[in-house]
Formats: sequence, structure tokens, C-alpha cells
Amino acid sequence: MRLVVAVALLALLTACGSGSSSSPTAAPASRPTTGEPTSQATTRPPCPNPGGQFCLGRLDAGTYSTVQFQPGLTYTVPAGWSNFEDTAGNFLLVPPNGNLKGVDAATSDFIGVYSTVLAHGNVCPSAPANGVGTTPAAIMKWYQRDPAFRASPPQPVTVGGLSGLVTTLRMAPSWKTTCPYSHGQPIAPLIVGSGSTFLDHNLIAGQATRLYLLKGTSVEGQPAALAIEVVDIHDAGHLAAYSRLVKQLSFAA
Repeated sequence: MRLVVAVALLALLTACGSGSSSSPTAAPASRPTTGEPTSQATTRPPCPNPGGQFCLGRLDAGTYSTVQFQPGLTYTVPAGWSNFEDTAGNFLLVPPNGNLKGVDAATSDFIGVYSTVLAHGNVCPSAPANGVGTTPAAIMKWYQRDPAFRASPPQPVTVGGLSGLVTTLRMAPSWKTTCPYSHGQPIAPLIVGSGSTFLDHNLIAGQATRLYLLKGTSVEGQPAALAIEVVDIHDAGHLAAYSRLVKQLSFAA
């Protein structure tokens, strides 16, 4: 998934590449390899996103489950939402008034779920922040002191059986750093993927992002953070409604 909210996040970013990576303000990201299809996956409709692997495209109102994303995820949406990524490390949902092209171009809202993320260092191209731990608490602490962000105090949260922290972030008005791919616009580097998660996501001016960091599966013996990224690209008051969908997520044990 390459979402790449590119400038916003890659939007997904690379995952959707939420991994989304074609965003004009997102750094290039490698695409995930396709896993072995399951019998359930072979009966699904073709994914309209070439990098989305087992995504479902436009959805009717109802409850659905991923077949490739790990840990397995069950989600419920109203009519009109779209699923544009279901890879081992990236999952992407886009609301009825958004689209995949807009996710990559930083003009569309979205919800991305990523198996393993790290704090993004304030560098171009992307790289993990030096000296920042891999737990949800360590990454949240970084956002509180990173001059690129105005971050709300992290609050304890449980989503789908996983515990962690949630914060809402906006770009600090004083932040003016640009990257070669941001076309002269300031961007605030947010998260990069690790392991099976492919993404390089940023914030842009005027965007609001609610970021959930939950206790993920350990990677090579190290603690890991699973992320849920809820993006209101124009800070238009959509975070509350999108967060209600997040609260209905359920992760496989």
C-alpha cells in the first residue's frame, strides 16, 4: 500500500502503498512482495490497486476480514468505503468522498493499519529516528518533543484487543523543513515501515492525524509498535467519525 500520504503521509501511503508511495511528496518506497494466496483470497474480487494485493475495492455496508494482513483484522464499514490494500504489513481504507489517487496525492482522507512502524527521523530520504525506541511509549515520547509537531498528550487506549496509546498530531506552525519530493512545501516526517510494512508517511500543513500505536508482535526479539493512522487531510472535523470505525476493529489473537 503506498499511501504515502506523501506529503501527507505517504499515504499511505506506502502501505497502500500505505506504503503508498507515488505521492508527490512522498519518498520512494519499495513494494511488498505478494504472499501465497489462501483459498479465501482466490475467491475475492480483483484488487483495483496494483500494489494492494488482496484488497477488495469498493465495499458494501458490512463486516469484512483481511486475508493477508498480519495480525488478521476484522473491520466494519458503512456503504461506500473502499479497501485498497491488504498486504502482509499494510491495510488501507478510504472513505466515500476519497480515492486512492487522492491518498497518494495528499488530497484524500484515509485510515491505514500497519503491522510494524518506527518513528521517522527528520531527514530526507526516510530513515528511522536515531535513539528512539520501538515501543509505542518510546515513539509517543518522541512526538512530544519533536519540533515538527503539535501533539496532544498520549492517552491509553485499547483497540481490537491490543493496548497502546493514541495522540492527535498537526504540523507545528514554525516547522518549515522541506524535502526534495515535497515541491517546496514543508513536511513533517511521521512514521516509516519496518519488516513487512512498507511506508514513508509525513504530515503537511492543514492536516490532522490521529495516530494509534499499539503493542505489536516482536520483531527479532525487539518490541514493536502496530500503528493505526487516521488522516483528515484538510482538518475538517472528520477524526471523530473515523475513530468510531477504528473502535470496531478486531485483531486476531
